[in-house]
Order: sequence, then C-alpha cells, then structure tokens
Amino acid sequence: GDSREFNEVDLALAYVRTVGLLDLEAGWIEYLFPNTPWIRTREVYLCAGVSKWPVAPSLTLYYDLDEVDSCYAVAALEYSHELSDALALELSASLGYGAGDYNDYYFGDGDGALNDATLGVALVWAASDALSLKASCAYTVLPDSGIRRATDNAYFDDHALVAGLTATYAF
Repeated sequence: GDSREFNEVDLALAYVRTVGLLDLEAGWIEYLFPNTPWIRTREVYLCAGVSKWPVAPSLTLYYDLDEVDSCYAVAALEYSHELSDALALELSASLGYGAGDYNDYYFGDGDGALNDATLGVALVWAASDALSLKASCAYTVLPDSGIRRATDNAYFDDHALVAGLTATYAF
C-alpha cells in the first residue's frame, strides 16, 4: 500500500504514582490498525523512572497479551527544556530489547535481541493544568544484524522516521 497512509491508533490508559524520586507507571494500551482491521492487539506495561534529574532515565517493560504473547523492554533517557511557561522542548534517546517471540512476530527473527535504537524530539504545549498536546518526531535504526536482515525481507528498510501527535488529559 501507500506508505503515507494513516496506519495506527494507540489508545492508552495509565496510572502514575511518584514514590520519593521514583516515578512509577502502570498501563494498558489498545493498538488499532485502521488499514488492517484484522490485526488488533493489546499490551500491559510497567515503567519506573526518575523525572526530577536533568536527564531523566526510565525502564519500561511491555507485555503483549493478545497477538504476540511476548515482551519488549526499553531503556530511555529524556531531557526537557522549558521554552516558555506553556511550551517545552524534549529530547530523547532509547534502546529497546525484544524477546524471541516478540522479534519473531514483528521481524521474523526468533532470537531475543537489542532490536531498536531511537532518537527523538518533541514540542509539548501545556494548554491547561490538565491538558497537554505533544508533536513529536523520532528516528529509529535497528542495531542487531539478525533483525536488520529480517526487516529487509519483511519491510524492505532497517530504519524509520515517525511523527506523532499526542493529547494528554490528567485528572
């Protein structure tokens, strides 16, 4: 199909709690694929991070309950700089690890591996105390040679540029 088609919608519900310096989050994500309606899956996730440091580290574990029945973990660093009272610039870097079943489903390579490295940039606008809007862009490469070979066969590319829009309402 056309690579410019709108192809994924993620609906997420999260519970966030701070304990001392540690930010904890647990959530549920529904993945919808409008151009491939026969595929639909869901994940639960747990995240721990420290947002009070200038460069904020985090570790997140995702477990797909439906289509994949496997896990993916990502270690990330994020830096945020306030441009004004309501606008912030975010820079991020992450490294993801997929378990064997996860990598087999998504890439056709059944080995557990470091399967993605991502650099991102975003602008976040705090519309109110509860509502924020985020425009983001991220560039991802696949560091593992087995994953790269598998994606050449499945997706014909070993890197991606992804843009996104996120609306968050906190209550």
